[in-house]
Amino acid sequence: MIDTPSSTDSQAYLESLMRAGQDAMRQFDDVLASVSGVSTKDSLSSGHLFFPFLLIVDLQREYLKQLWKFWNSLVLQTFAGGAHPSVALAGGDKRFKDDAWHDMPYYDLLKQSYLLCSRQLHEFVDTAQVDNKTKLQLRFYARQFIDAMSPSNFPATNPEVIRKAI
Repeated sequence: MIDTPSSTDSQAYLESLMRAGQDAMRQFDDVLASVSGVSTKDSLSSGHLFFPFLLIVDLQREYLKQLWKFWNSLVLQTFAGGAHPSVALAGGDKRFKDDAWHDMPYYDLLKQSYLLCSRQLHEFVDTAQVDNKTKLQLRFYARQFIDAMSPSNFPATNPEVIRKAI
């Protein structure tokens, strides 16, 4: 006869796998932090190491929370006539001045998604645990990337270009 494991044995085995996975992730974090020289003054004084993956998870969680709020307000606007979802534009930003970026749902969705992602990238760069020179370089490259990926730069996603082409 084949001996099947009991449910308590299966649960204990699953728990040991989970602990092993957590330990492996913690060790990977430790190695990554020590190799990259990443630490904070608070982590050194308190004896706790800075975990880069925890920072990334926190940033991702915040991004998903903002995305969830955006989609909720979009659904409310579409189906219940609620408030218009809006991620704030930077002062003096003229890329989205055309009325279609606000009035047409497709273009508004593109604009809001782009602004939300660009804000997330800015926050990621601002929380980077690097020296000031490197942080300035990261900000510069992030700004270049964000500006290059703007939906206003592509003919297929720019209502002004489409209108002129037609």
